[in-house]
Amino acid sequence: MENSIYIISEALKNYIAKDSTLLESDINLQMPKKQWVDLPSSTNPKANIYLFDIKENVELRNNEWKTLRKSNGTVQRQKPEVRVDLYYLVTFYSQELEPDKSIKEEQQWLSEVLAIVHTHDNIPKECFVNENGNALLGIPDIPITTIRPKYLEGEGGVQLWSTIDQYLRPAIYLKVTAPIKLAKQIEETMVFLRLFKYGQPDDTNYYKLSLYPSIQNDYAEDNASFSQILPSTIAVYSQFTVKKGNNQIEVDNSNTIYKNNILKISDGIYTEFCKVKHIVNNTITLESELLFDHSAGVELRKIEDIIPISRLQIKLIEPVSHGLNKLIITGKDVADLKNGCLIQLSNNQTNEKEYLQITKIEQNTININISDSLIDFSGIVTNNTANPAPIAGAIVGLYAVRGGDQLIDKANTNERGQFIFRNIKNQRYKIKVNAQEQGYKSDERIYEDLLKIKNEDYIIKLDVIT
Repeated sequence: MENSIYIISEALKNYIAKDSTLLESDINLQMPKKQWVDLPSSTNPKANIYLFDIKENVELRNNEWKTLRKSNGTVQRQKPEVRVDLYYLVTFYSQELEPDKSIKEEQQWLSEVLAIVHTHDNIPKECFVNENGNALLGIPDIPITTIRPKYLEGEGGVQLWSTIDQYLRPAIYLKVTAPIKLAKQIEETMVFLRLFKYGQPDDTNYYKLSLYPSIQNDYAEDNASFSQILPSTIAVYSQFTVKKGNNQIEVDNSNTIYKNNILKISDGIYTEFCKVKHIVNNTITLESELLFDHSAGVELRKIEDIIPISRLQIKLIEPVSHGLNKLIITGKDVADLKNGCLIQLSNNQTNEKEYLQITKIEQNTININISDSLIDFSGIVTNNTANPAPIAGAIVGLYAVRGGDQLIDKANTNERGQFIFRNIKNQRYKIKVNAQEQGYKSDERIYEDLLKIKNEDYIIKLDVIT
């Protein structure tokens, strides 16, 4: 949103005037003045909405630049919008001269405005208008809550009133969280890469995939498609043990989980995928019953809103029936699949989808020797907040730990914060991450066995440089 702070302030004024006994002309956005209390007058405002603080919401920070390819052979890169918290002080000033009538009127307006802001989670879109009174289009959801910043608790609140030279009086504190559009854009020449891959399997090579859990639907040779996917960087955890056959899980925080999300449920022993039916408080109800028992603390990661990494050129060699846990496939992208990969299997006719984890890959020909000693290792770099955002452009170094650190390879994270090292031996490694240019502290960690690390070890969270 361009010039969004003033637009939001005006929308907030329209919102209050729309559903209360106050008129838009009764409300102003200035710093409150003592004379409105000392000298009641019809020329004074009846309500005041004062923006007194602006802070970036670092938990919603997004480091992913937007990229637009142009016809002249260049690309335009733009920094993402910054999410900011706008804090407003809302006060009321009766024009009645009698104290009892004045107090009654002001407290009536307090009640009206409290009821209004608790009617909607977001400022209604129709409240955003231009100077001509026409509705503004493309307005995102802008949440509004009644909350006072922690630094105003105790003496801090008194200091605020003293700073603006105003009498202490009943007021409503509002917080509005909104995106602010940054003007910075970078235009660069596009670089085209031609990649050659040697020794990939062709349609004469057949491979058997062992999958987990078992396949739930039927597929013919010509109606199945494959995509490789990643789970979300955000995880929640169950509060109690959940039993096989149950369809409810109570978690520590359900704020990031929504209806119809697909969840990857894993406890380090058993993994399964379930669709969310509905959520009440922190209790998630699933559309299907659980296939396994899971202990307390089982990890849940959503994958429904993750765009598939790639649509793989793979096809079935023979039909597959539900209940099986093996597929016979062929295609040039089979080489991109590794043990532990997550795939999305789709029925092109019914649009049904299911999510599976590869536990074993077997080759049925001897044309190509796939060595079990070489593996791919990938991970994600994010900021260390309650709602992690990916960090693009971080430098990730892979070092062999042999008395001293020996650099094996380097990679840069992509727009999703992902990095990958291909065809490396499974041995003791140190990973060093440098994102100081993005404003984050460096990090390093040691991996003893790449085949035995936990899900959370794939995610490297960096703290902000203070």
